[in-house]
This record gives sequence, structure tokens and C-alpha cells, in this order.
Amino acid sequence: VVLAHRLVRRPPWNMTVAPATVAVIGLSSAPVLFGLYSGQMHAFVLLGILAAIVFVLDDKLWHAGAVAGLLAIKPQVALSFLIFFVARRSLKACIAAALTCGALNALLVGRVGLQAAISLYGSYINTTRALLTLPFNDGFPGYLLLTPYGLLSGLAGLEHQSAILFFSNVLGAGAVLWFLAGAWRWRSSEVATPLLLGRMLLLPSLVTPYLMMYDAAPLLVACLLLVPHSMPRRMLDLGAVVYGALWIYPAVSAIVGVPLGALLPLGLWTASARTRVVAFCTASPSSARRRSATSRT
Repeated sequence: VVLAHRLVRRPPWNMTVAPATVAVIGLSSAPVLFGLYSGQMHAFVLLGILAAIVFVLDDKLWHAGAVAGLLAIKPQVALSFLIFFVARRSLKACIAAALTCGALNALLVGRVGLQAAISLYGSYINTTRALLTLPFNDGFPGYLLLTPYGLLSGLAGLEHQSAILFFSNVLGAGAVLWFLAGAWRWRSSEVATPLLLGRMLLLPSLVTPYLMMYDAAPLLVACLLLVPHSMPRRMLDLGAVVYGALWIYPAVSAIVGVPLGALLPLGLWTASARTRVVAFCTASPSSARRRSATSRT
């Protein structure tokens, strides 16, 4: 809550909002409540995401990379931050992430031994492969899935699993390439950093086949980052839609038998595609000062 409050009050947003309001919005969101009820670790992941974003915006890349390395407990999120750091050519953040991730593994090996650690990672890889068939199993709450793979699995049966995985991988690769192209195009623009961070928060849902609604809270943070701060009404409307949809889509998905959660990250990505970096540049304080100086001249 403290980090979220700091994020909305820092430039360029400078929102005047009470910490209690941020707490109510965050703690009443569906992902947070469902995650707490189910005993998920999403709160730790959300804490790391917010911290890394604040550090990036404060240009503290060593700190951001170190936190991102700790997020290796959620590989989808850590991978997204790594893609962002590489795209922004942030060597400091990459080194810091590698060091903290290596420290976590060294701690694990020191506690359980090398053979046990290798066995643990082998079991994790096998479990990850098994996740691909979970949406087709009776009793699995597939309506909570937040990925295109989950959406397609509800539209086609297990006999089409290979095709579903292929199309979802193509979509994920396209999202990464689009992200990298944008990062390269705006590599010299610090103003575009919030937009890139917002898109980065969408990558875990679009790139990986397995992500549940418990990890959907970053989508609310993305609403802040994807919209220029000069459009507060649009930002508020988008956040309200996502907030409400996170409560509604699981029930609707359970009724129709198709996991509809992927429509949220896909919709946010489409909204970000309609937002040009020119809008961020126009909204930046430096641009305002330049326009003022030009008018005085």
C-alpha cells in the first residue's frame, strides 16, 4: 500500500490521494482477496513489482535489478523484467538481477544440497509441463486463467492442444517482438518509460500459458502506466473497467465454460497501442516548459 501510494503521488502523476483510499482500492480488488483466501504468494510478487517499478522510475537501476532477481520465485514476472532491462540496454539492472537470483540459488543449495536442489528443479520442470493439460482436467478452475492459452483451451478440446499451444506461442512471440520494437524505437526517450513498464506488466499474461487470476493485480497498476497523466479521466475509466472486470469475469467464464480472463491483458495491450508516445511527450513537464519558453520567445 505504501509503495502504491508513493507511485501515484510521484511525478509525473502527482495525484492527491489518501493512503486509506489506496488501501481500500487495493485490498478490495478481486485478485488480492482471492489470493489471500487461497493462500497464494501474490502479495510478495506484487510488492516486488511495485518496488522494481518505483526504482526504475527513480533511475535506481541497481535496486530495480536486485528486486527483479528476487522475483524469480514467479518466473513469468522475472522474465518480463529481464526483457525490459535488455530492451532498455540496462546492464546494471541485468547484473543485479543475476546476482540476486544466483544468491537465491546458492542459499537453496547451501540448505538442501546440490543433488536435492537439482531434483527440486527437475520436479518443477515436470510440473510446468503438466500445467499445459490442467485446463482440460475436470475439476480444475480453468475459469480463473488469465492467458490466451486458457482462452483457446475453452474454445477447443484436448485433441487440439498442440494447435492451441502453437497459436498461443505465436501470440506471445508477437507481443515480445512488438514490445522490443517499441523499446528500440523509444530507446532514447525517458518519457516513454511508463508506457513500456505498463506493457511489460502485460507480458506474463500474454507470453506464458499458465497464469491465474491471483496474479492479475498488476493489471490495475498497468492502467496507471499505459495512459498519459494528462488524461486522468481516461486513466480512471480504464482502471474502473479493469477493477470491475476482475470481479465479473470468473463467474461469467464459469457459466459459459470459456476462460475469458485473457481479454483483459489483450484489451489493455490494444489500448496501449492506440496511445502514442507523442501523448506522453506532450504531457511531460519538460515539454510544457519548452512550450512555455517558446511562447515567451
